[in-house]
Order: sequence, then structure tokens, then C-alpha cells
Amino acid sequence: MTVAVPISAAQARSRRILLAVGGLALTALVAPWAYRQWQEDHLTAGKTKVLALASARPSLDLALCLLKHQPGGLALAFLSENHYSDPARGLVVELRVSRADRSIGVWLPPGATLQPGEAAQIKSCAAP
Repeated sequence: MTVAVPISAAQARSRRILLAVGGLALTALVAPWAYRQWQEDHLTAGKTKVLALASARPSLDLALCLLKHQPGGLALAFLSENHYSDPARGLVVELRVSRADRSIGVWLPPGATLQPGEAAQIKSCAAP
């Protein structure tokens, strides 16, 4: 048999405050992850995947190679972890990293194509 113990107004107020603080803390923890997911989903929306390559190179080497500005090559800027973009061309490069392998995906607006220097740079970066 359980006995209901009445709680005071101060205890009820403390519980509400505790729940509010917990809710704010949860929101603060989840918000960056949710924003990142939303942003990454919108990077390639409406674009066509024009190239997909696998690479065995370490992630850092791969990223540095893609970000290197070469004449006729890529002119990428850092967007977020594993996402790079050339806003002038609408080009988006995404690195997918798993334990054993890495892959490069390249997206462009419909009808656009990779320039020969860009394709050459991406292929050379993917090579071991």
C-alpha cells in the first residue's frame, strides 16, 4: 500500500525549475547536431552527383590535397567537417569516412560538368 505524501508549493516550484533546466540542457546538447544534419542535407539538395571515388589515403591527407589551390584545379573552401564547396561554381565535395575506407563524392548543379583540371586533382587526391 502506498501513501500519497503531499508536496509543498516550494517543492513543486523546484521540480518545475529542475525540469526546465534539464530541458534547456538537452536542447543545448542536441541543437548543434540537429543543425549540422540539416545543413549537410541541404548542401547537395538539387544537385547531381557527378563523381564518386574511393581512396585509401588518410583523411587528413585527402582533405589537404583537395583544399590545395592549383591552377585549373579546385578552389574549395571549408564548409563543415568533411564538406567543402566552391560557391562560385556550386560545386560540393563530401568525404565519407569509415574505419577502413574513405570515399569522395562530388556534386554539381544540373547541367554543369567538372572541368578537366578539377577532375584531375580529385583523381590524384584519391590515388594512394
